[in-house]
Amino acid sequence: MIDETYSKSEFTLVVQVFKNYFILAICLLAILSMYWGVYHDRAAHYTRIHYAIINADEGDIVGPIVESFFANTSAIQSLGTYDFLDLTELETLASSNNHSLDAEVYRQVHHQHYYGAFYVHQNATQAYLSNLKGQVELVGDSVLEIVYETGRDYSVMTGGVVPIIASINKVFYQYIAQTPLIPALMNQLTDDEISQVVSANPELITSLPTFKFSDLRPIPLLIFQAPLSVGVIYLVAFAFFQFLFMTPVHQRVAESVKGFKYMVYRFVVAQIAYIVISLGYVVVNSAFGMAYDTTFGHSGFLVIWMFAFLVMSSLGSTIETLILCLVPNRIQFAGVVLVLNIVLNLSPTVGTIALTPVFYRYGYAIPVFNAYHLMHVAYFDVWKGDIGRYIGILCAWIVVWNILLPLSMLRVVRKMARIKKKAIEQKLAQETEQMVLQEQQEKVSTQN
Repeated sequence: MIDETYSKSEFTLVVQVFKNYFILAICLLAILSMYWGVYHDRAAHYTRIHYAIINADEGDIVGPIVESFFANTSAIQSLGTYDFLDLTELETLASSNNHSLDAEVYRQVHHQHYYGAFYVHQNATQAYLSNLKGQVELVGDSVLEIVYETGRDYSVMTGGVVPIIASINKVFYQYIAQTPLIPALMNQLTDDEISQVVSANPELITSLPTFKFSDLRPIPLLIFQAPLSVGVIYLVAFAFFQFLFMTPVHQRVAESVKGFKYMVYRFVVAQIAYIVISLGYVVVNSAFGMAYDTTFGHSGFLVIWMFAFLVMSSLGSTIETLILCLVPNRIQFAGVVLVLNIVLNLSPTVGTIALTPVFYRYGYAIPVFNAYHLMHVAYFDVWKGDIGRYIGILCAWIVVWNILLPLSMLRVVRKMARIKKKAIEQKLAQETEQMVLQEQQEKVSTQN
């Protein structure tokens, strides 16, 4: 009998071990697949990146060659989508905004209508002719210019757009060498001017134009990579730690504070913790030389603090509610909840949604993605047009999950009450059974 009972217990234990292995394997597969998937076949999605092509050249040489390159070169068609902007419409728009044409081109990029703009400046052909004649020296971005903003999205630009732009520029340099650009320009010169160029500046004939890179919002320090990528994710972990550290305190308080007052206490204590942790985030950033006054002046410190608090509060209430759903029978999954939250938030944030499968577009609605872009606005002075949406999404998370949090608490209380009641009933049943056995033994003893 003992051996049979032991064998059943041993078999149950072995089954439980393999069940745990299976669950861990499934969780690992799901979580890693979700993150790995961000980088799967990214090149197939390059055409989602839109670039503006602006030809403002009044001449009939440089501008048309550039337009032909983007329209007809098969090697670059898979690297992006090229929108040819009508010059007349752009000039009208510039006039209505009281801008120069250059400023309007920069505005189109700054307002995030395009990830970048390939811009052929006004009088580009004439500038090259004047350069050949020795009348002027071409200056940087005065003829061909690529306009973009790294500060728009650090991970998108450095991990996707800027390398793609560099590849396009490389193909353009190879393309321009095969075009009749230099012969066409030389045909515009007199014999004396050609002789002068050949004798005095022959390098001008062999030098080929390329696009000059103009980053309107560069990242001033490499250190920004830390708080904008992994740093924001650490906030998820600290939201989890806050819950773990405060659990013993909550249990003590629950002995004397009940009902609505306890729920208010939990909410207030959690928000205070998020305020303190988010303050630490901003202080560390400032200590490492990350200027907070770029966009909002000296108020920038408070603004970034508020942004960090919003993401902490939205994440913290989410994690706390989910973990309470695991109490008391599934608490071993608390770590899985933490890692899953990290991966769900991290994947679309640093993985460039535009270059990922459609599944990852859920990222537009998650806390870390929106906080990530709020930090870009605060630190790099990028377009502020979406601030309202970002803050609104974070506030929605805070409201929804703090409504669900009391319901989770109520569920835990009821479940613990049922467990306690069941334990009492089992104890009473055992005591009753023992009393019956004792009475039977006493009767037997009396009869003997």
